[in-house]
Amino acid sequence: MLPWDSARQDIDDLTKYFSYDERFDFIGFIAHGSYGSASRVRYQNPATGVWNDFVVKRAFQSEAAEEAMRKEREYLRRLRGALHIVQILEVENNPLDENAVQGEWITMEWLPGGSMADFIVKARKKVDRLPNRLLWRFFLCLIRACIAMADPPNRSDGKVERERVLGELPEEGVSHSDLHNGNVVLGEPPEDFEHTITPILKVIDFGNAGEWAWIEFTGTTTHSNLWDVGKLMVSLITLDERPYIVNVGLGEVTLPERGIILTTDAEKILPLEEPGAPYPLLDPLLGRLICWCLATEPSDRPSLWDIGNQVGFAVGSKLAAAYPNRPEEDNDYISQLWRRIVFEADT
Repeated sequence: MLPWDSARQDIDDLTKYFSYDERFDFIGFIAHGSYGSASRVRYQNPATGVWNDFVVKRAFQSEAAEEAMRKEREYLRRLRGALHIVQILEVENNPLDENAVQGEWITMEWLPGGSMADFIVKARKKVDRLPNRLLWRFFLCLIRACIAMADPPNRSDGKVERERVLGELPEEGVSHSDLHNGNVVLGEPPEDFEHTITPILKVIDFGNAGEWAWIEFTGTTTHSNLWDVGKLMVSLITLDERPYIVNVGLGEVTLPERGIILTTDAEKILPLEEPGAPYPLLDPLLGRLICWCLATEPSDRPSLWDIGNQVGFAVGSKLAAAYPNRPEEDNDYISQLWRRIVFEADT
């Protein structure tokens, strides 16, 4: 059966299962991939009357698809409590449980802002570039997700907290292994200082995740995840949603803070300063840190402690005044811009 045919069958099944219970309303199909489909369902709390949405992700009926979903469920359970990872949900009296539905499925939180790929496509129709202060905050979200993968919180108390490096990280961590801009989703900003003017980014889809301490050419799982973060940041700077294909070793950048000249795969954004800079309004410090994540040699990439501290400090300290005569760096402009990109129809 072709993926779309399988997805259509999932839509029919989920519509049927969730129509039997008045607490639920099947909203509709979101998307499908090679291994499964995702749909949106609304739930009304009988005690409060409040409606909340969640996502049902269902594996197609093949051993490979079901194994990938079993793996994803296990990783999402280990990553419970991480603010920048999509959260798995346990839905009380779930009709899929009540009807003993066969196959593999997961229920997860609904994130209303769409994928980063969608965001880039929409942004390109409205602006020529994204403000530095938005890029800094997106960068920090992605680094926070890397911290979670390096040391999964594995919480069972329902608390979800901002990820921080509190000590020495385990030697082995989780590599997402498929971290492209279709697997990063935008959600409404939580009430904290890191998201006052931008949405939160959360990482989804752990069906290809893996664990190791060191692999030749890839390095550690943190090295792998940071390289992916670097390419995501390049896609935001270039407003190019296509997969980022690198030419290893074509770029060099000086990191004065560390006193080194780094070989990097970030040649698409080099040089960072005039003359000849392809993105002359990009904050050079932001560019250097992205180049660092994309260091050609994995062992040259930063630790999560170093990169997290530097990007976190920039988010907290770089106010609009750090970019004089650029009104697009003002708080109000950025707050309105991302909502226009995400929620307004293209004109």
